[in-house]
Amino acid sequence: MIITSIDTIRVQVPCTDDELRAGKYGEVGFVRVQTNENLTGWGVGEVRDTLLDSLVRPMLLGNDPFRIGEYVAHGLGRAASVEHALWDLLGKATNQPIYRLLGGSFRQEIQMYATVCWPAVQKTPIQQELEDVIKYVENGYRAIKLQIWDDNPFERIEMFQHLRDHLGGPDKVRFMFDRTASCSGSLWDIEKALEIARCLYFLQAEWLEEPLEHGDVDGYARLTKSVDLPITAGERDFGLEPFIRYGTHKSLDIWQPDAFLSGGIMTVHRVAAIAEGFRVPLIMHGANHLLLAPVIQLAASIKSCKMLEVAVITPPFRPEEQWEPLLQLMNTPHLFEIHGDMIKIPTLPGLGLDLNEDAIMEYRVPAGTPRQADPHEVVRPIFFPDDYVRRGF
Repeated sequence: MIITSIDTIRVQVPCTDDELRAGKYGEVGFVRVQTNENLTGWGVGEVRDTLLDSLVRPMLLGNDPFRIGEYVAHGLGRAASVEHALWDLLGKATNQPIYRLLGGSFRQEIQMYATVCWPAVQKTPIQQELEDVIKYVENGYRAIKLQIWDDNPFERIEMFQHLRDHLGGPDKVRFMFDRTASCSGSLWDIEKALEIARCLYFLQAEWLEEPLEHGDVDGYARLTKSVDLPITAGERDFGLEPFIRYGTHKSLDIWQPDAFLSGGIMTVHRVAAIAEGFRVPLIMHGANHLLLAPVIQLAASIKSCKMLEVAVITPPFRPEEQWEPLLQLMNTPHLFEIHGDMIKIPTLPGLGLDLNEDAIMEYRVPAGTPRQADPHEVVRPIFFPDDYVRRGF
């Protein structure tokens, strides 16, 4: 089998203005990898044409799609959606979901936690956030991640302590807190991070995420050593080396790599092995709608990943409500099977998505088409080391 074509497809499912303003998703990108044996692999997410032309197509066209490790060593992690499509191909060729190709699944379903603190550039009024949390708890969510980058984080901590007591205490609902480093525009020094972490510990918070600037290995090591509250980061770290540094310096209590930003499925699975060697749990950084597909495959295959983040861009929608327009791209009645705050691990081959390819082509839009209006969209920086290809990680 050889690869014959690689292309990107932008899809816009028609949405009303009200749906778009409410934050429902009608737009998604795909990568399609086709072969000479009439087998197609799909990845979710867009890859820049310049990257396809300069790296991906010269590397892959005319070659065996299953030499994934070799391609990752030569930089394919820069185009993670293409790497996902190769795994999807491999799964379809063997009639197995990706997690079985990675060694099997530790679970048949996984608990989701709802991240309601997105987008980072917006500061949600505390009263609105309180109301959103109550609605998610009423819908069965037992863990929720909240923002903590406003001007008075201590007031926010106190408010959520009262709310959780009202909801039944930490046995009823667990809270995580996210400062989201430079994305929030609210940078903390080590002293402020220590002060807030100690307050959150007495709140019995689950963890504090990215309290310091990205890559501050020494600062994280000092913070982790000084407080009992778990400290986590890693969503914007690319390749193996940043996580090796975290482990060597004992910088974090939990690692959170991203299935896209960290370099793809193979790289993240290797990060999980490194984490196990350092005896550090790994909980995947999340996503939303179809972008969750590779995240779920990885979460199933990693022993310590006992929760799955779902980024709820527009509370108080439940995820499945937010994704409704994208159902037109599926042959199934759902993107993923969800009951309360539990999401079932798909058993279909590859990424586990039963895509309606005719619908994808029907709603395909030309390159350069303006994006659907989305006031909630945030462009986040991606950090790729310049010598990534040379090092071969």
